[in-house]
Amino acid sequence: MSLNESPDCKIEAIIRADATEVVARVSAYLEDEQMRYFSRNQDCLTTDLHSTKARVGINQAKLSNFELKGNKISYEARFWFYIPEYAVGCTIDQLMLPGLEVGKIYLRNPKLKYAAEELINLISNRTIIVPKGTKVLEEGILAVPVMPFVHLPDPRVLTPDYLKAVVMKKIPREDLYFAQPEQKVDRVIVPVGSGVISHTSLFTQQNEIYILDHEHTDARVGSKHTNGIIYLELMGDDKDIVKERVHIEVYKPTLAQHSVKKRFYIDLRASLLGRLYEEGAVDDHTIAAIREAEGQRFIKLNERYDQLLHDLQPDTSLILQDFPNRRLASYLIVAADMGLISDLTFRRAPQEEYFFRSEDLAFMDTLQNMGVEIYWKNPLQGDLVLYKRFFMRSSVIPSFNEAFSSRKLAAIYGTAGKVDADTQKEIVDSVKSFKEFHGGICGVLTGGNTGSIMSFVSETAASLGMLSGAVYWKIPGVDIDPHVDFAAYLSRYDLLERQEILSETTEADIYFKGGVGTNLENAITFVKKKLGIGHYKPQIFVGDFYKPLQDWLNHLASEGMADPRVFESCYFIKHGREIFETLCTHFGSEDKMIHEVSVNETWS
Repeated sequence: MSLNESPDCKIEAIIRADATEVVARVSAYLEDEQMRYFSRNQDCLTTDLHSTKARVGINQAKLSNFELKGNKISYEARFWFYIPEYAVGCTIDQLMLPGLEVGKIYLRNPKLKYAAEELINLISNRTIIVPKGTKVLEEGILAVPVMPFVHLPDPRVLTPDYLKAVVMKKIPREDLYFAQPEQKVDRVIVPVGSGVISHTSLFTQQNEIYILDHEHTDARVGSKHTNGIIYLELMGDDKDIVKERVHIEVYKPTLAQHSVKKRFYIDLRASLLGRLYEEGAVDDHTIAAIREAEGQRFIKLNERYDQLLHDLQPDTSLILQDFPNRRLASYLIVAADMGLISDLTFRRAPQEEYFFRSEDLAFMDTLQNMGVEIYWKNPLQGDLVLYKRFFMRSSVIPSFNEAFSSRKLAAIYGTAGKVDADTQKEIVDSVKSFKEFHGGICGVLTGGNTGSIMSFVSETAASLGMLSGAVYWKIPGVDIDPHVDFAAYLSRYDLLERQEILSETTEADIYFKGGVGTNLENAITFVKKKLGIGHYKPQIFVGDFYKPLQDWLNHLASEGMADPRVFESCYFIKHGREIFETLCTHFGSEDKMIHEVSVNETWS
């Protein structure tokens, strides 16, 4: 997390409350480094309401100065419904309760703000991708067009229980599309005495943004993970407002010193770990337990594994030969909850040495949520770290994190069989075109095996300096292609889990010739869009091969068997080189360079 952005602030105490407004003291606790940074720059501090609350018509106004004492920062704030239609069966005092997370505190450091010429350069090399019609003002401000859409509440979905769940952040932000379907309009009008939700498009690649317009709610900050569609929560004034642009400052993030460089146990102790495995010191019944203060010792496992809870000391590194079975996994979860495990290293995966079941992924997720790091001494691909559900070398993590967080990964689907020469060319052209759209660090993710689409995708990505990843699925008689930067490994019975990982990780789907598996995967995406999940993700089908699918989707819609909105983000193109233009169309992005600052326009 950037030092500019505090941890979540919670309501500490209610000062006064009624059905129309709540006044409360809000606070957060900071690490020492961030508190010193905030203390030196108190004049630059501002509040930032959670966008999920602003999306359901709630706003915040700071009523007092920030108070910094010890490691706590606090302020008084007022909360109310700026869009009355969202108060469905719930008054504001029933929602804003002690302990509720409401937002963050942001430090607008003027030394980190990009100047106009810097913004021009970032846009020109597509580090920042702006919508068509964007202007760069002399003050170093982006004047960004508001898209001609509004998001109106659907009363069938937005029940009191749903509203409470949104406010408590129990519903993923992307699922709000289901409760707020978009409606195309000629102009975005912010009505007097109320407000409206609209959106624009912006890719900032690890940079932070701050929205200046006074009509915007207090949810003004876009963190370095805000990319693609950006929602705008706009408040009415004493008269209707036609909103054509929003004005945005862009800031560099500031990283905490302890997070700048991280060294992983599997790298620090690579030789020791290799020796333990080569000498057979750890096996089916013996694990190594290593602590810095005590060195290494070996634990013989009994059938119940219960002695682990007695033998382990806090912050122990565990070295196993085999990935834990179900019984051992349950004891390791208890041990991790007791703070006894700092990291876990294994050599052989549970399914044919390289593959995991969905329950194994859930186990690793649980350990990581408890702060345990997981490493794999992979015989085929070397020393790997588990990061965001993918195994990768530690050196890949910074680039992967940037591409993943900035939503600059595309999923590529196609046959696991032989690929003809024409399709090979289209694959190469599509990867190049995707790289052209994103400019900076980006990557592709696919499945398959050696000699299939995966090989051509990974080779092309490597030649362009892009990341390449794989979600392997164990098919009998099929060999995995090890030449990728990051990978997940799924057993043959976990197809849906594989598809979920592909779907959650990427911001665009690109389809080439494929059989039953490829078409099942695009069908699953259609079903998710029907449920309001991933509505904006573009699905791009390359080549005449998909003309029958296009006809079939039109047939489904014309017969009333499917909502046409499910297919709004589908694009059928002839050649892979059209990916750049297609993504520009989808996101409304500028496809040309911006060369000049708008000297005759200023922000006021």
